[in-house]
Amino acid sequence: MWRHSAEPAAVTVRGWVPDLLLFVYGRPNTVSVSGDRSLLGLWREHVAFA
Repeated sequence: MWRHSAEPAAVTVRGWVPDLLLFVYGRPNTVSVSGDRSLLGLWREHVAFA
């Protein structure tokens, strides 16, 4: 579930907009990931942008 909160994020992905777009589409990129990488992997498996 997604919500606004003052709590720290479970996972963050940072990078330039073009790199983030490549990341979303599953292409090679140069983003920085911190936090729960398994949660990010689960999100990428269940969200399709193509």
